[in-house]
Amino acid sequence: MTMKKMILVTLLFPLLFSTEALAQSDSVHITTKYEQFINNGYFTKLIDTKPTITELKFGGKYIRSFIRKVITDSGIKYYLVLTKKMNGFEYHPRDIEVAIIDYSDLKDINKAVKRLVDEEPKDRNLQPYYLENIFKTIDGFIIGYTVKKKKVSWLIRLNYSNYSYIDNIEYKEKLFDIFTKAQRDIEEIMAKDN
Repeated sequence: MTMKKMILVTLLFPLLFSTEALAQSDSVHITTKYEQFINNGYFTKLIDTKPTITELKFGGKYIRSFIRKVITDSGIKYYLVLTKKMNGFEYHPRDIEVAIIDYSDLKDINKAVKRLVDEEPKDRNLQPYYLENIFKTIDGFIIGYTVKKKKVSWLIRLNYSNYSYIDNIEYKEKLFDIFTKAQRDIEEIMAKDN
C-alpha cells in the first residue's frame, strides 16, 4: 500500500465507526418516566379525566389533553397526556401522536414557558439570521420558538415526533393555557387524594 492510501485509510477508518454509532443511536428507544413508572409493579390502574379538545390545529392536527392518574404497586403519579390527532376529533390509533408529561416536568414546562415568553422580544430584536430557543424534557417533549429575520414561530414537539409550528398568537395562548390548567387540575386531584 502506498503512503497516500495508508493515510487515507487511517483518516477514514474512524468515520466508519462514528457513522455506524450515529445510525444506531437513532434507533434506540428512550424509556420515558411514564414507562419506567408503569413497569415498576405487577398491577397498574390508569384513571383518565374527560379529555379537553382544544380547537388548535397544527399542520392539520388537533390537540387533545387530559390528566392521567396512574396507580401501581410502587405508588401514585399524575401526568398530562397530550395527543395530536389527524382527521378531526375521532380517535384512530394510527392517526395519533402522544406526549405523556410527568407532573414534575409539567411544572418545569410552565416555568420554561414564562421564561421563553420573556426572552422572545429580546431575541426578535437581535435580528438574527436564525435563532432557536427551546426547552426540552428528558422524555423528548419540546416547546420553544425560532426567530428568522425578525419573524417568530413557536413550536411544539411531542415525544420524538415532528415539530409543529404555531404562528397564530391565539393558538399559542391556548397551548400555554393547557399547561397551566393541567398543573392546577393535577394539584386539585392530589389535594382530594390526600
